[in-house]
Amino acid sequence: DSKIILLDVNGNSSTNFVLKSAINSLEQKYPQNISVIDDKIVKKEFIAKLDLLIISVESWKLLLDKYSIWLRRVPSVLILKH
Repeated sequence: DSKIILLDVNGNSSTNFVLKSAINSLEQKYPQNISVIDDKIVKKEFIAKLDLLIISVESWKLLLDKYSIWLRRVPSVLILKH
């Protein structure tokens, strides 16, 4: 089984209606496979556990500014423009 973890450091999953609805729908359909983490700080232990990181360009730039030293521990990254 795959597990999808949404890291929401900006609180968008609770303030954006479309995103919140999509997440709720996924959580209802796949309760064991979807989770949302709203930590404000991205920890290297969290990043190290990932097999794939899907991230927006804006968020990637922020991670590079703050956490570039340990980002190399992420095995695969897909950066989305929109």
